[in-house]
Amino acid sequence: MPHEASPGPLPLGDYAEPGFLRRNVSPLLVSDDIASLLRVSPWTVRRLIRSGQLRATRVGRRYLVRMEDVAAYLADHVVSEHR
Repeated sequence: MPHEASPGPLPLGDYAEPGFLRRNVSPLLVSDDIASLLRVSPWTVRRLIRSGQLRATRVGRRYLVRMEDVAAYLADHVVSEHR
C-alpha cells in the first residue's frame, strides 16, 4: 500500500491572530503548582490524576492540568454538612 501524501499545513485561521493563545488558553499547571494551591502533597495530586478524578494531559513525564479542570474538581467535591 503506497504512503499517502500529507494534505499540507492546516489553515491557522484565528490561531494566527497575535495573542490568540494567551487570551483563549487556560494556564497549564504542573502537579507541584496544584499541590501548593490545594495544600496537599504532589503525590496526592498525581493519585487524583491517575484515578481519573482530576483531568490532565501527559506531556513527556509531566502531567499538565488546566486551571478550569482544577476548578471543576473542586466544584465536584464540595462537602456540605447536615446538622
